[in-house]
Amino acid sequence: MGAGMRTLWAGLLTLVALAGAPVAAQAYEVHISITGAGQVVETTPANLVGDGCKTFSANPTGSVGVNCYPGEPDGEYGWGWDVDYVATAATGYRFVRWQSDGSPKPVICDRSSPAATTSTYTGAVCKFRTFDNLQTQAVFVDDTPPAMSTLSGPNGTVGGASTFTFSAASDPTWRYFECRVVRADGGAIHHDWQVCSSGRSEDPPHGTWRFDVRAVDWSGNRSSIATWQWNVDKLGPLTTITDGPGAVTRDATPTFAFTTSEAGEFTCEIAGVAATCTSPHTLDALADGDYTFEVWATDSFGNADTTPATYDFAVDTRGPSIAITTPRNGSFTNAASYTPGFTATDAHAIVSQQCRSDDGVFSSCADVIGPLADGPHTLTVQATDIAGNTSTRTSSFTVDTDVPETGIASGPPSLTRLRSATFSFTSDEPGTFRCRLDTGTTAPCFSGQTWDALADGTHTLRVWARDRAGNLDSTPAIRSWKVDGTAPNTTITSGPPPFTRSTSARVFFSSTEAGSTFRCRLDTEAVFTPCTSGQTWSGLAEGQHTLRVVARDAAGNQDATAAIRSWTVDLTPPDTTITGGTSGTTASTEATFTFTSTQANSTFTCRIDTGPTTTCSSGQTWSDVGPGPHTFRVWARDPAGNIDPTPATRTWTVSPAS
Repeated sequence: MGAGMRTLWAGLLTLVALAGAPVAAQAYEVHISITGAGQVVETTPANLVGDGCKTFSANPTGSVGVNCYPGEPDGEYGWGWDVDYVATAATGYRFVRWQSDGSPKPVICDRSSPAATTSTYTGAVCKFRTFDNLQTQAVFVDDTPPAMSTLSGPNGTVGGASTFTFSAASDPTWRYFECRVVRADGGAIHHDWQVCSSGRSEDPPHGTWRFDVRAVDWSGNRSSIATWQWNVDKLGPLTTITDGPGAVTRDATPTFAFTTSEAGEFTCEIAGVAATCTSPHTLDALADGDYTFEVWATDSFGNADTTPATYDFAVDTRGPSIAITTPRNGSFTNAASYTPGFTATDAHAIVSQQCRSDDGVFSSCADVIGPLADGPHTLTVQATDIAGNTSTRTSSFTVDTDVPETGIASGPPSLTRLRSATFSFTSDEPGTFRCRLDTGTTAPCFSGQTWDALADGTHTLRVWARDRAGNLDSTPAIRSWKVDGTAPNTTITSGPPPFTRSTSARVFFSSTEAGSTFRCRLDTEAVFTPCTSGQTWSGLAEGQHTLRVVARDAAGNQDATAAIRSWTVDLTPPDTTITGGTSGTTASTEATFTFTSTQANSTFTCRIDTGPTTTCSSGQTWSDVGPGPHTFRVWARDPAGNIDPTPATRTWTVSPAS
């Protein structure tokens, strides 16, 4: 191990002349340095220099052992004095040479001329004369490598970090150790040479590794490499499931078997719950559903399989669900032969489906069943899923090929004024009905159904019964009727005049609809009573009378506005009164009279003297009346024809002027 250059200055010393007499001399400085490790001892005769500091050295670690000035304090080397130094190598080193160490002046250790150039000298003793400030260097080298002594590490296989201890053979030149870790097969390097020390911990990846260590001295010499090989196991074992249930099983506690590539223990997990287990392993009871069983091994070094063995399976303890659609349970059918219709569903595959009619044997469900006799029957469907669960479903039904007979039990009369019609109908078998009114569409209907908003005219309802098996009556029940919702119009065609002396009245009336009947009410009678055209009402009291007549057609529609005839029975003659006119004696041959009746609307008849009776009116004038006395008579006649039995009279005389 090299210590580099270490320097010792020889101070200024006072030299003594060879003759023993002190002489004044030029003082010179000598610079001695060491490279490597060794010792330099001044051997100048004692009578020339003092013994203050004759030895200095550099040890193998590179530090200077002594730092002092040879000779007496304040002493000098004089010009031309002889100075001796002896170089001795430290243990593990050897002396190589003295060599020039640069300025101020190189020294040739054979006491040659001061003018000598830079040179080397291989003798262990350096002798020179002082002729200037001088310097030289002793060179020691270490070219013997150190040796390793011990190395120990893990034995066999480990699962993690390992510790290595080592030592070097005793050698003062030893400085430190270098370590590296490489693949045993010479492949990858975990790390290259690094300075290290005994107790080194190494934690390489999985594999077989070699630990190399070597000693290094101060000179950089390296020992031969000591090696240690060991195995690192950081990989989990391989876990394999060797046996288990089917992909779908009805065993709620399935058993699994498994192995590992290395000795160790197992951990099993199902439904998120993990626990230590051994092979074979039986699971606790599972509910129906999909599961994944996982198992992984852990070796003796604690390495777990990072890719657990998995096993997917399903627990299915329920049989398939079966729904029979043909024939439906509780149904009636008119099909004596049929192909079973059903659906079978399961969480997993269905492997078998069979059908059986009544008490027969199970066979393919694709076979047509029948013909069957009328009456009750059963269809049984059996399905088995992939787990071996079997379910059965039975449909009970009735075959009925008889056609029902339809009847209309009640409905509207053949002629009705109602615009709605309610029918009840019957069938000799339970079931439903279909109806068609007139030329409309055929639609489902029910007994007791009402049809509204019927137009006037003839209507026909057809009814078909359909039994529970679907058999439809081929000959519907039919009912026809006529709707007449329009009331007739009543007319009084003849009857008594407005005024009459008759106490009986015969009235004739008619209807706009043939076959109508009539109802009449005279005056203040409480109700209308049946009557006929041409009917006579007798014993009528004097006074006004009113007859009301309404027609009612065959459908029962009654005229809402009665026909009315009013008249008056008048048995009292009127009383006539002459209110004004010609009277006394007059020369005029004209006569004018005014008169009234006690009854309104009366007519009058008049007569002058014995002349004819004629119709007249109040205010009428008669001309060409001859001279002499005259009598005017007037009779009132009321609208009923009653004539005043006592006419009103007026007399006057026509006397021409003389």
